[in-house]
Amino acid sequence: NYMGVNFVSTGDLDRGLSFYQKELALLKEMYGGGHPDVAGVYNNMGGVSYRSGDIGQAVNYFQKAAQSFEKAFGTNHPSVAMTYNNLGASYFQMNKLEQAIRYLEKSAKIKEAVQGPDHPDLAPSYNNIGGLYLELERYEEAKQNLQEALRIRKKALGPNHPKLTNTYSTLGNLFLEQQEPDSAISYFEREVAITQKQRGPDHPYVADALNNIAKSYAEQAFYERALSYHQQALQVLGDDFEADRRAENPKVNGLRYPNYAVRILGDKSRTLQKTYEQHGDLSKLEAALATVQRLSELIDFLQVSFRSEQSKLMISEQSHEMYELGIEVAHKLHQETGQATYLE
Repeated sequence: NYMGVNFVSTGDLDRGLSFYQKELALLKEMYGGGHPDVAGVYNNMGGVSYRSGDIGQAVNYFQKAAQSFEKAFGTNHPSVAMTYNNLGASYFQMNKLEQAIRYLEKSAKIKEAVQGPDHPDLAPSYNNIGGLYLELERYEEAKQNLQEALRIRKKALGPNHPKLTNTYSTLGNLFLEQQEPDSAISYFEREVAITQKQRGPDHPYVADALNNIAKSYAEQAFYERALSYHQQALQVLGDDFEADRRAENPKVNGLRYPNYAVRILGDKSRTLQKTYEQHGDLSKLEAALATVQRLSELIDFLQVSFRSEQSKLMISEQSHEMYELGIEVAHKLHQETGQATYLE
């Protein structure tokens, strides 16, 4: 087991898995399949497969781990809950959200039975379940789970702990999707206040929350106010520009957390486009195009700097939406001005 752990900790996942397989064969020969040590090795093998991206194999190992833990300890045991949680995370990665929820709820039920309804370990479970229900647009179930996560965290950690911010953010997004922007803003503002206090004003989570406030104001067609918050969000990430000027954007090489700026620049360009549609101010459309161009520079920079092919693919997928937006804005500017340069 030590050799397997050692290879995994140094990133040599294949050799780590090989040692776990050898250990598993020995333990099964000694104890049979229902021993907790056997379950533990299955769980470790699932973790290695999960880290390597082989999620289907991870599910197979986690299921065997759950079966072995159940034989050893019964159904209401923390080790069974842990393995169900791992299965939930794996099914989430496979985008099988209903199955992910099923295992996460089974995990939460065991934790509640064993540790009590107010134990802090339950909060992440309810938070994750709420987030999955939100993705499925099952809003009442999402709200119920998220509010329970918030209740537990407040009771266990106090009202200003950083762990509350994740739940505030997800609740804000829930109300934003339900077209209740005022409620969304109240949660995002609490997220900003706690994050600024606990992590500092230049933390990227502050930028993310400020951008969510911007989107909430844009939902109400308060575009100038939304642009103000987009600029505040960008200023958190890079302060080498005049944030008071709505058309200004930070330089790519001046960004402290460039990956966080991708979504903010994209959202800002859409808000500028909406501002043009509301008032007919051509300068807003020109600013939207300039923002898309800065976003294009940023995506090019990230594609070069990322080492993982999966990360390169993810940023490439984001670029498609950006190019479509840029073409749409450039075409509209050509229509309005007749200048062929916008089509180059």
